Amino acid sequence: WFFDDLISTRKRVDYALKSVSLKENKQYLKVRNKGGIAAPISISGIKGDSATTFWFDGFQGSSRLSFPTGGFDSYRINYSGKMTDVDSRNDIMKERGIFKKWRKPAIGLITGLENPYISQWFVLPTLGYNYYNQFMAGIAVHNIGLLRKKFEFIVNPMYSFGRSDLAGSAQANYFIMPSGSFFNNLDISASAEQYATRLTESVQRFTGGLKMSFVNLKHANKKENFISFRHIMIRQDLFLVSPTEEASVREDNFNVLHYRLADNRIKNPYSIDAEIQHGMRFAKAQITGTYKFSYSNPKKGLMARFFAGAFLWKSDLLASSSQDVRFRLSGQNGSQDYLFNDIFLGRNENTGILSQQMSVTDGGFKVLSFRGQTTDYLATLNLSSNIPGNLPFRVFLDIGHYNNEELDADPINYSGGVSFHLIDGIFEIYAPCFNSKAIKNTLKINNVGFGEQIRFVLNIPLINPLTILRNLNI
Repeated sequence: WFFDDLISTRKRVDYALKSVSLKENKQYLKVRNKGGIAAPISISGIKGDSATTFWFDGFQGSSRLSFPTGGFDSYRINYSGKMTDVDSRNDIMKERGIFKKWRKPAIGLITGLENPYISQWFVLPTLGYNYYNQFMAGIAVHNIGLLRKKFEFIVNPMYSFGRSDLAGSAQANYFIMPSGSFFNNLDISASAEQYATRLTESVQRFTGGLKMSFVNLKHANKKENFISFRHIMIRQDLFLVSPTEEASVREDNFNVLHYRLADNRIKNPYSIDAEIQHGMRFAKAQITGTYKFSYSNPKKGLMARFFAGAFLWKSDLLASSSQDVRFRLSGQNGSQDYLFNDIFLGRNENTGILSQQMSVTDGGFKVLSFRGQTTDYLATLNLSSNIPGNLPFRVFLDIGHYNNEELDADPINYSGGVSFHLIDGIFEIYAPCFNSKAIKNTLKINNVGFGEQIRFVLNIPLINPLTILRNLNI
């Protein structure tokens, strides 16, 4: 078992206590081998501060082991810690009682190392802000520790000082790591959120789905290779049009199938994301590829991003519906984020600094172009490079082509300028300096000055401490 299984395969040592029974004055413990390695197993009977330990030969599947009676309070696998059992949470069981597997609860602050013999919950003070809820404060209750658990949850209610009501979010994940399977792990998740916007009393977003990560033995902490599916339901309670009119409720449902292959290595990292989105009146496909040509300093380089998308099917009613799911030459602003994937401080703002927040999606143009919104096809290339020296500035160039039957459209659209990266990937500012003819004319007609063309990225989820902890992939 040591050389053939533990060293040579991805199998694990993982025994679990399933039941305790007393028959004919003999004690029997039912134990299941969940890891696939028939390693020797030690089981201890615990009474007070003393333990009596016995070793048993390894086995596959389940086995009913005879254990000497001794008036024990509980039983525990690997009490001495000499086994390489990977999951201690299923190693203990009480002698008697209704809830034999019940673990004593304990409350901690923020997070911590897991104690497998108690049920740990943590509390974390939270703050939030958007233009409609204003400042929000609350308490997040979760069980996320430094090591990944099979079941994890977080509930984060917050009080909105601007609206004097509740906002917040909740999420639950069930994590499975099967042995001997063609995929590495399976993550089943569900989440719910509620916040306000300018157009609604509240927006509720419910998602459910699964993510399947495939086996990857080499550079396991750097590579990603997974496929995911999400169902997204967005429910909006619209404001009253008049005091005598009832508020209307709008509900949208989407399905998203996503595949990602990436290597986050220090030098020349790359990623490929392919996605199919489906709604009541449309289906579309898109692919995004990135590659960083690293310079002598791996932190610097030429970043290339390619995007291509096309509608597979669209209903005749799509153009007249309330769903605006077009591909866009520019990265999305808050009102264009129909899946509510990103957090915007002023989601529905059309003027002011909050209206200039964007996410680098779709065509990824940094200039807010009213052109290039299409239900046909779109393809773009986005280039960004560091400049000599230690300044946090880059130069960028966006090039793209689309079809939406604009009579005065440029066959090739472009925009370029300078970007400032305060925190790379989290807080970035883009200042377009030149644009193709059609984009320039459109900006002029709409009286969009240079200052209003400056846009910024603020990727708030990446600075969530629990997100940072989970991305460590411990």
